[in-house]
Amino acid sequence: MIFCEQCGTQLKDTAKFCNKCGAPVTSAEEQDQGQNEPDNFSIVRDIFDAGMECKNAGQKDEAISRFTEVIRLDPEASPAFFMRGEVFMEKTEYDNAIADFTKVIQLTTEEEEDIEGLADAYTSRGNAYLYKEDFDSAIADYSKTIELCPENIDAYVFRGFAYLEKADIPNARFDLEKARQIDGNFEGAVSLAKAIDEAINKSEEETAEESGFIFCEQCGTQLKDTAKFCSKCGTPVESVTAVEQVSAPLVCAKCKAQLEEGEQFCPICGAKAEAGAQPSVMFQAEVKENNSVETAEQGEAFYSECDKQAEEPQKAPPSVQPVSLQEPQQTVSTYNNKELNDPPKKGNTLNIIIMLIIIGILVYTTLFM
Repeated sequence: MIFCEQCGTQLKDTAKFCNKCGAPVTSAEEQDQGQNEPDNFSIVRDIFDAGMECKNAGQKDEAISRFTEVIRLDPEASPAFFMRGEVFMEKTEYDNAIADFTKVIQLTTEEEEDIEGLADAYTSRGNAYLYKEDFDSAIADYSKTIELCPENIDAYVFRGFAYLEKADIPNARFDLEKARQIDGNFEGAVSLAKAIDEAINKSEEETAEESGFIFCEQCGTQLKDTAKFCSKCGTPVESVTAVEQVSAPLVCAKCKAQLEEGEQFCPICGAKAEAGAQPSVMFQAEVKENNSVETAEQGEAFYSECDKQAEEPQKAPPSVQPVSLQEPQQTVSTYNNKELNDPPKKGNTLNIIIMLIIIGILVYTTLFM
């Protein structure tokens, strides 16, 4: 067995790089003999260390150059591929990063000492796919990480975000619960929980905006347009037609003239419009098959006319004057030539009939009494 000179991790004597820190390691013979002469491994190690220093200092291009030089000297240096892939991720060069992480996966075996490094490679490649919005590939890589390391909390969190991007909230919740079981205070799990709540709220709002409403013909209960039975009375509502509420136009409270939006005074009577005045009547118009709505203005005109008539004082009906029975002589003497030529009026006709009856009685009395 040999030990990493960088971090002290115990390694197999055939290892060329540390599986924990990625530093190149010298062979067992060199460590036993204490050889200090520069050789290929020491050169590779120095270049790799220089690349790490550049990466930590934010010198991305210089770091890529150093790691590329390591790969040139040792084409199987998987730590150099991995670190170069990480720098490509920082530069948002996701395709290059995916290529380097794939090379790491190809070079790394699933032996016990290599499993953690292999899982990290799958996770990092999954992150690259996630940023490229290739969510299915990202989920596949995160799942492979979980298969290799079931306690890898990062993989659960990242896979949860990938599911969330696919609007697969149930699976996102499952990964959240698994992450909480590993570490309930993990920052990534907290962020995932918040993102899931926001996604649920957004989905509910969108559903509410897109959903129409119908009304039960039996009891008038408002229902979602997907309802098949009334939730209140149980009546089937498959044939119920969707109903929209159409607001009547704003009208002047005094003269009922229609007002334009933003008008502060009535242009007809000069009455001041109240701020935030609402329409006096709310109509419900049935939505036809062609999505046309019956005009609400007709109903407003009708109700406006009714309101106008209701506001006018009602006139009392004309009084009927009682007909007085006058003496025949007086009645006859009141007619002049014009009145005789005019058509008889209703009251005059009654007087004439009464007069004729009285004359008949007088004649009968004179002749037979």
